[in-house]
Amino acid sequence: MSIETTFMKYSHGKKGTICSTLKPEARKFWSLSLNICSRMEEDLREMSSVILVDADEQHNEEKRGRIKADAKDKVNIRSKST
Repeated sequence: MSIETTFMKYSHGKKGTICSTLKPEARKFWSLSLNICSRMEEDLREMSSVILVDADEQHNEEKRGRIKADAKDKVNIRSKST
């Protein structure tokens, strides 16, 4: 879609195609758009992956055992403070 839009915007005039898209400004736009689109596609694939956080990448504070221990500590603190 981006390429077609770019072609229509920069290479198309009222009477059809105007010369080639070898003008410096058009070349810059085309070369940068490929990199940007590729990067966006890669980021979207990464965000939509099934495994969001690998177990090895988790911090110790985020693991189940630590969460349960923190919950027990909170209960103990509440019982001692009341």
